[in-house]
Amino acid sequence: MGIFNTLVRAVTWWNGQTLNTQFFTWRKGVKVGHDTSGNTYYRTSDGKRRWVIFNGDSEA
Repeated sequence: MGIFNTLVRAVTWWNGQTLNTQFFTWRKGVKVGHDTSGNTYYRTSDGKRRWVIFNGDSEA
């Protein structure tokens, strides 16, 4: 991955998960499952937070 792509991922949320979200998911995320659309669901180990990594472009 080039430096430009890394910078774009660091500041844009509409092109997929940001680097910060990817890092948080890697450190704290427990995969719960996925749906037929390809979205992946996560939660923290204590169950206080949950989030989704959408497949493809986000709808805003």
